[in-house]
Amino acid sequence: MVAAAVAWARDVLSPDRVTWIRTRPWAEVWRLETADDRYWLKINSSRTVYEPRLLQLLQGTGSDLLSPCIAHSSQPWSLIRDAGRSAREALDGVEPAIRIDYWCGVLAEYAELQRAAARLDLAVVGVPDFSPAQLVPRFDEVLAAPGWMSTKLTPELGEDQFARIRTV
Repeated sequence: MVAAAVAWARDVLSPDRVTWIRTRPWAEVWRLETADDRYWLKINSSRTVYEPRLLQLLQGTGSDLLSPCIAHSSQPWSLIRDAGRSAREALDGVEPAIRIDYWCGVLAEYAELQRAAARLDLAVVGVPDFSPAQLVPRFDEVLAAPGWMSTKLTPELGEDQFARIRTV
């Protein structure tokens, strides 16, 4: 599947360079550089196959929070235009209080996007139901999913913090 996704991305963008970046439980990411721009190829795993369709749907909200993307018509692959430095890079070494203020602002903006998306039919694109009514019943399911909660993926949290989350 990875080779086919990279071939699709090459056909769409004709990049000068293609570089593997990382593999996570939810997706594999590749960087594609063209003469004019940088894109990210995201190859979603079986638990997040809906994401490319969700990105396309959210683009219809007109939000400037999302970079332009191209989704494959039948595979869980998307090409997302680079939006600059990641939050993790931008906040590296920044005081915790400033990081918290930053995330509170960003999360408020994304909450607005979620409210706009609530008017759309998310179920049609396959987004799992993690609405407030489903959050508690599905909490154990999220914790049990292999690889999602680890210090390797989230080095900012220690094992003691993950253990506290698991006791909730």
